[in-house]
Amino acid sequence: MASSALEGVAWQPYHADLFSLNQAKKLQQQTWVQSVWGSWKLVGEQGGPSTYLFAPVVLSWPGGGGDVFLIQEKSLEVVHTTWTDDGSASIQYKSIGGICTSRPTAVALVQGRIDLFCRGHDEKLWWTSRPSVNGNWTTWGVVEGSMSILGEPHAITLSPTRFDVYVQTANNTGAVATYDDALQKTSQRWRWLDLGGNLHSPPKAVNSVSKGIHVFGYNEAGALKHLQWNGSSENIASLSWDDFGTP
Repeated sequence: MASSALEGVAWQPYHADLFSLNQAKKLQQQTWVQSVWGSWKLVGEQGGPSTYLFAPVVLSWPGGGGDVFLIQEKSLEVVHTTWTDDGSASIQYKSIGGICTSRPTAVALVQGRIDLFCRGHDEKLWWTSRPSVNGNWTTWGVVEGSMSILGEPHAITLSPTRFDVYVQTANNTGAVATYDDALQKTSQRWRWLDLGGNLHSPPKAVNSVSKGIHVFGYNEAGALKHLQWNGSSENIASLSWDDFGTP
């Protein structure tokens, strides 16, 4: 039985993997292949050396397997592990530091590179990055210009050089931190945009490519709100949130 929400990935047709924490707060996995579900199994020895908070965050690899990120229950550090589809790799759990008071979120601009975010102990958006599979994680730091945020952030990729991180501000509005690796000056790569709205949940976003970016969140009354934009700051002032009603 799970003690957290499920996280799922599908890296090829007719193959999917589900991850969650079990009742003992250990990492477990269930695999679906050719319409058949396997049984739940612990990932690595005893599902990790510690107990964990929040649902795991999973990134899949094109050839099978992937990266998993967890929050250690006592220290609030981020723990990183990997899994392979055939179980051939040795499963190791390694702390990559940080002090996270929310579930993290991760994106991969290119294969091997990972950018990881969470809400820090000071309520700001914190960030670390690994440039390649064999690279070292950078020192954790506050994203430049971060305000206080509520709940977990949500990151999505838009191109091989651009990703966005969506947050709920302390004023219950939506905001997005955009990062563009193509800009020459490091100081210009981060940009914060106010998305407005009356949000009482952390926003989630999806990139539909041809139709732009769709952002979702709940308001104080529990109604689902929706915002569509093209990822450019030029049309921010004209944006308005749609009301999709109460689920």
